[in-house]
Amino acid sequence: MMSFQELELKRSYSSEKEDLLQGFYIPVLKEAICYRRITGYYSSTSFFIAARGFSEFIKNGGQLQFILNIQLSKIDYDQIEKGLTTPEKIIENLILNDLNSIETACKKNHAQILGWLIARKQMEIKIGYIEKRTLQTAIFHQKMGIFQDSDGNIITFVGSNNESASGWLHNSEKFKVFFNWENTYLESINEDIDEFNELWNNAAKKTKVIPFPDAVRQHLIKMAPKGVYEIDELLNEIEQPSPAPTISDDQNNSAYQPQISPPPITLRQYQLDAIDSWFANKGRGLFEMATGTGKTLTALGGLKR
Repeated sequence: MMSFQELELKRSYSSEKEDLLQGFYIPVLKEAICYRRITGYYSSTSFFIAARGFSEFIKNGGQLQFILNIQLSKIDYDQIEKGLTTPEKIIENLILNDLNSIETACKKNHAQILGWLIARKQMEIKIGYIEKRTLQTAIFHQKMGIFQDSDGNIITFVGSNNESASGWLHNSEKFKVFFNWENTYLESINEDIDEFNELWNNAAKKTKVIPFPDAVRQHLIKMAPKGVYEIDELLNEIEQPSPAPTISDDQNNSAYQPQISPPPITLRQYQLDAIDSWFANKGRGLFEMATGTGKTLTALGGLKR
């Protein structure tokens, strides 16, 4: 293993200028033994896109501690549950008798890797949420990561990207990086570590952080919006509107409780107005809408029409 100090790392990364995966994420993962992460949204697709880095991290006995927002994909939810309740099934399904096959498993079975790591006690997940909401849409939205290598070197990064394929590979993202072997950054690093520990130990003022099973019992887990591979399914759920749409905020985000099918989606009037304007402009233009108001559903509604 190499020391973090031997890597050619920058103090700032932007996906507009460089490859976040090859320039930062994979090289650091390969040499890390601990990865602590706070992320607004999470997807096991991060195992797929960074398979080389995660395979080395896992072989090194690396430990993952993740604090997540309350939305997960159905597949990830199921694998986390299996990892907590029936670990033998996760390991049996992966057939990973030889850790040299871990990179292939990360690519082909990235969701199962999530449950497998939990079963092996290499990954612990907690759920963060805003306990006393002043706004209905208030969510746990911090994004920060802490890496440590076997020599005690620490790297923290703070920025816009979530822990998902989109966050690391597709979106326009930017984050700052801090190193503990440079005295200039010690204060920032210690602050990041303290904030993570406060959240992890449920000692923060605004955000409540609880273990995953407690989150399930308290019905906090919601399914994340459906992925691109389910667009046909989602299109079939979108109905033409009645004069008075009754969709709830949760339905508008395609969020639903485990094992419950979502109701048909009825578009709101402002979404229909946006679609009308788009057609009036010969299918050209941008939907500029606030976070959580349903840009994706509006776009899909336009596609369906």
